[in-house]
Amino acid sequence: MNRKTVVLGLALLLAGLALAIPAGRAQAADVTGMYGGNLRMAILSAPSWNPLSAGVSDAPIYNLVWDTLARPNPATEKPEPWAAQSWTPDATAKTITVTLRAGLTWSDGTAITAADVAATFGRYGFTVTVSSGQLVFDFTAGGAGRFYTEVLPGWIAWNSAG
Repeated sequence: MNRKTVVLGLALLLAGLALAIPAGRAQAADVTGMYGGNLRMAILSAPSWNPLSAGVSDAPIYNLVWDTLARPNPATEKPEPWAAQSWTPDATAKTITVTLRAGLTWSDGTAITAADVAATFGRYGFTVTVSSGQLVFDFTAGGAGRFYTEVLPGWIAWNSAG
């Protein structure tokens, strides 16, 4: 390859990049969200619709349909409040008191209470089989001091992967 061909090729490449960069920035500034419509996703298998026994292939669907008490911060990987306003473990770490954010509602507008959250977890607390890496909670609805607080006594069982 001679020097003239290399210089011409680099010049064309740089010119193409120079044209592409401003167009990308202008396009990003004009992007707005769209409400309504349909979302179509390819999934590996049919979801179970039980968020407490989620598989890897179910996670993208659950994140769109179900809210969680906390979500991991992508930068720190530490849990941050979502539906929960806060949570406090006791000294033995066997009881966690979860305080829900005010104003949470079901899809029909009915207020979500702490008893609803306890019932959701309690539905599977006694029947879920522990497998490798799976958290099993044993929840009972206790007497809460405030409307949006529920004391959730429970235990966490982990099995080793080996």
